[in-house]
Amino acid sequence: MLLKLVAMDPHGYFQVGWNVFDGIIVAFSLMEVTSGVNVSWFIVMRVFRLARWWPSLHMFLKLVWTSVRALRNLTFVLLITVFIFSLVGMQLFQKDYEDHVCRISEDCLLPRWHFGDFFHSFLVVTRVLFGEWVHIMWDSMEVSDRTTCLIFFPMVLVIGNLLVLALFLNLLLSSFSSDCVADPEEKEESNVALAFRRILRALGTLLGKSTHGPPAHTGRTGPGPGGRGGTHVEGC
Repeated sequence: MLLKLVAMDPHGYFQVGWNVFDGIIVAFSLMEVTSGVNVSWFIVMRVFRLARWWPSLHMFLKLVWTSVRALRNLTFVLLITVFIFSLVGMQLFQKDYEDHVCRISEDCLLPRWHFGDFFHSFLVVTRVLFGEWVHIMWDSMEVSDRTTCLIFFPMVLVIGNLLVLALFLNLLLSSFSSDCVADPEEKEESNVALAFRRILRALGTLLGKSTHGPPAHTGRTGPGPGGRGGTHVEGC
């Protein structure tokens, strides 16, 4: 890093993104050595420097970044959906959990998963989206109306899990399969190969070995009108 700073001067050094990344890694390494702060989790990120010379890793990281930017709006919709179902679940089951908690707990204390407050309600809805909903629905049916539980939990499962998460994965996979993100190094390599083929073709033409057919040549024909010799170009 010091050699690069001397050779490129600080202004030129920090104009390159990879140099900035190296500088940050070195700064955190010095911080760990001098002050004893454990930042080894950040130093591990130096493995991403391989993307500078590894085209496949470079394309993968670019696809991940493109997918994250494309999923911002859908992530916001997912959070809104979980927020709404958390409020609805708290309004439906909060009082029942407080009044009839002894039906599901021997010491009459609220279990870990309940709708007694918004925070735990949010955690319950999130757990339902991940598929762990049967045990929670059974406890809710013990303390509250069974018809309400049979309507609420399948609705959360269908709208949240099967719809929003399916769209989430669909958009993620479409981002990975899109052709809009191309590797600049591969483009540069194809351009170099095209230029190299053109140079070989030009050399072949100069040497009389062009692949487009025999070279054009001129020949003398018989005398033209007035006894003058006529010139005929073959191959044109």
